[in-house]
Amino acid sequence: MAAPQPGLTPGNEALRQLQALDGCIGAAFFDPAGACLATTTREGIDLVNVGALANSTLLSAQRASAEIGAGRARVVHVEADGGHILTASLNQGGHPIADGSGRIQLHVVIVLRPPCNLGLAKIAAIRALQQAAHLVS
Repeated sequence: MAAPQPGLTPGNEALRQLQALDGCIGAAFFDPAGACLATTTREGIDLVNVGALANSTLLSAQRASAEIGAGRARVVHVEADGGHILTASLNQGGHPIADGSGRIQLHVVIVLRPPCNLGLAKIAAIRALQQAAHLVS
């Protein structure tokens, strides 16, 4: 297992907790613009690229859910035959990318392979965001 990137100590514990999830092969924190803040993987996947793509999907889902009057999406789950990508957002600002308010905006991407518990992964994603929120505050 690769260690989280050095220098982002507040997020490292949150990443370790995500990495401990059954089926987790990688997790990373991103800012809303898609820049990777911290990452850890167990397998040779390009989590920075996967995460940037998943981050873009989350932003699209946020725009779509806002368009139908449901508010901004907080979690997106991509399911494929061989695994799952779970992306979650902690966004206290008014705009999905930048609103100049200085409020926290942070995303997490988790890559899972079966067997995995998606409900537990969703809860862990939200907790990890809360734990690592001070990375961007």
